Amino acid sequence: MNLLALDLTNEIHYIAVRFFGKEYSLEFTENNRSKRNDWNKKIDEIYNKIPNFDLKKIDANIYAAGPGSYTGARLAYTFFSTLEYINNTPFYAVSNLEAMNIECPDAVPFFANNNKDFFFRINGEDKHTNDINEIQALRKKLIGFEHNKDLVDLVIPKNVVVRNILEKKNLKSGENYPNYIKELAYKKL
Repeated sequence: MNLLALDLTNEIHYIAVRFFGKEYSLEFTENNRSKRNDWNKKIDEIYNKIPNFDLKKIDANIYAAGPGSYTGARLAYTFFSTLEYINNTPFYAVSNLEAMNIECPDAVPFFANNNKDFFFRINGEDKHTNDINEIQALRKKLIGFEHNKDLVDLVIPKNVVVRNILEKKNLKSGENYPNYIKELAYKKL
């Protein structure tokens, strides 16, 4: 099965491709935020690195739906939604926390962002809190929490989605909106 996977939820964007039995991982770093989502650059690099690549030959697309950059998750959703419309290629979303849990089933995936939001997955459910005390209480309850793994390099498409998600999870096309776990609060200016 030929797959294209995106993780645009981090400062470094990752693209992974499984194309006719070979796997490719691409990373894109851009300090200038206005240029971070340069699709021409990403698509050109895919076509340059992968011999005979053709988007029409992709069987399914997968993207990291968060937590992380909600803008990145929305961009990936929009890109794959467009490809679904043009090429009739199904696409799937996967929670970053769930993907980490598939790779490390005994771990409690944890993500803290710069807005004092804490995201974690426990008992098969993604959770959100702003309360550091809740995280500390959870840490005390969990046996072996102090032996947590460094999941920094466990980038969703690079190491997890292409190899494991479709085999270990019954993904359904259409249930693929960005999963931000918490309700988004917008401020009126």
